[in-house]
Amino acid sequence: MAIARVEVAGAPLPAAQALPRQEWLASGVGGGLFAGAVMALFLMLATGAGTPWGQPFRAIGATFIGAGALEGGAGAIAFGAILHALTSAVLGLGFVALFPRDFPRASGAVVGLGYALFAMAIMTSLVVPAVNPAFASAVQPTGGTWVVAHALFGAVLGLYRARGRRA
Repeated sequence: MAIARVEVAGAPLPAAQALPRQEWLASGVGGGLFAGAVMALFLMLATGAGTPWGQPFRAIGATFIGAGALEGGAGAIAFGAILHALTSAVLGLGFVALFPRDFPRASGAVVGLGYALFAMAIMTSLVVPAVNPAFASAVQPTGGTWVVAHALFGAVLGLYRARGRRA
């Protein structure tokens, strides 16, 4: 496979290489799950003081269970955690499809942050209200923590993707 090179003002820039399918899947799913775990840990620690333990996962779990999940126990929390992990993996795959691995780490973190905030905007304004009307009221007590958690998800995802390059 030939690698194309682009020259800008005399400085060569390497072209992004296509990843084999298995590496693409592993990178996307692995990065999404890792970033989702960091996000979940942050949410659990940041919202732990003022809300019941597991409330972010209960809110996510209410997507298919209904508003009853907001008062649910370990089952509702586990379901929300699984749904969060699946969503994180899908977002990781989307990111890998759009983002070349040969960007510097700092660029990866910034692009990942933007990607995650864009995904959050689409999810909270279009998708979630249609499938989980109880979500908005359940997440409201977390305040800006929700936005910070998504920004953290994106930064970690971008760093994971660009992990082979130095800034």
